[in-house]
Order: sequence, then C-alpha cells, then structure tokens
Amino acid sequence: MKVRCRDRDTPGDIAWIKLGRDDDETEQLIYDLNPHLHQYGRILPVGVEITLPDLTSETTTEADEQVTVWS
Repeated sequence: MKVRCRDRDTPGDIAWIKLGRDDDETEQLIYDLNPHLHQYGRILPVGVEITLPDLTSETTTEADEQVTVWS
C-alpha cells in the first residue's frame, strides 16, 4: 500500500493510522521499504510517498510473543 504523508507526520504516526501498529519492527520495515525517508529526518514534509509493509498474521513482535505465568 502506498500513502502520502501529511505535514509533520512521522513514520510511527503513519504506521499507527494505517496499520494499527507503531512498534519498532513495523517502523523498521517502513524504513527498509523507503530508504529515501532518511533524508527527511524524523518528521516528514507533506506529500512524501511511502510504501507500507504488508503485515500478515505471521508477522509478530516481541510483545506478541511474551508469555506470563498468569496466562
């Protein structure tokens, strides 16, 4: 999926709004797919096109894999 950012969006903001996740793994995937984002710094200017990763149920994070003694 491709999106264009609004003024002052961050990759984390976009991940949360479009993917429902803003963890480190998701943000790293965004930077891996969009190496041009590094030239802008943390806050992106309006109109930058971003390719978002296709997150499936097979993609998990450390938090998803944690087990507690109460489960």
